[in-house]
Amino acid sequence: MISDFAVFLTIVVMVLLDFAVGVPSQKLKVPSKFQPTRDDRGWLINPIGRNPWWTALIASIPALLCTILIFMDQQITAVIINRKEHKLLARRKLKILKYYFALGF
Repeated sequence: MISDFAVFLTIVVMVLLDFAVGVPSQKLKVPSKFQPTRDDRGWLINPIGRNPWWTALIASIPALLCTILIFMDQQITAVIINRKEHKLLARRKLKILKYYFALGF
């Protein structure tokens, strides 16, 4: 179906229209060679930056709590969806779960 390619076709048509009509739009400036943006640092940088080493240890506590929260949210949602009162068939359960994942719930 053509609707499967709607986003791609829209981008292609609008880019061609931009070039054909000459709309003054901002273009992405790509450098001629592939290198880091700053001369004073290399390809690998310290992910902690200027922070002390112990900040990674302290940050692991809220990260662990967030992991537990997301896991519990997923488990509670699965229990609510799979209740017998909803009388969902297996195919409908999978469709609903796909929609939940697509919407980011």
